[in-house]
Amino acid sequence: AAFTLVYLERFFKKITPKVVSMIVVPFCSLLLAVMMAHFVLGPIGWKIGSAISAVIYAGITGPVKVLFGAIFGTFYAPLVITGLHHMSNAIDLQLVADFKGTGLWPMIALSNIAQGILLRVLLLSVWLFFRRKMRKHRKSICLQLSLVI
Repeated sequence: AAFTLVYLERFFKKITPKVVSMIVVPFCSLLLAVMMAHFVLGPIGWKIGSAISAVIYAGITGPVKVLFGAIFGTFYAPLVITGLHHMSNAIDLQLVADFKGTGLWPMIALSNIAQGILLRVLLLSVWLFFRRKMRKHRKSICLQLSLVI
């Protein structure tokens, strides 16, 4: 929708006189972009979302569900690091809408738990390492506490 708005704004800037461009360009651009988003781009996005949920549902419930789980687990961790894991909420909602349930939540929950445990273990090991090294230096208590947190 944003790209549509950009193209419409450029079009209306070309054809609108400068005197009324402050009013006409935003109004006409937004009006047409919103209408296109609802009536053209929305149904296309709905079809794409349904296709994605059908593929994921087939992967979760099909004969290759173990392989699908391994592939999903491999790609989910980098998605969490980059913040793109929130797109799985949309996939889950589409699965619930299309198939009255989702099998993605257990995999996501286990992945999040595993990443949290790994982080705690790493922080604990770093803290133990630095605790031994800095026993002589009492002024490093703040560093030790910050590593634990």
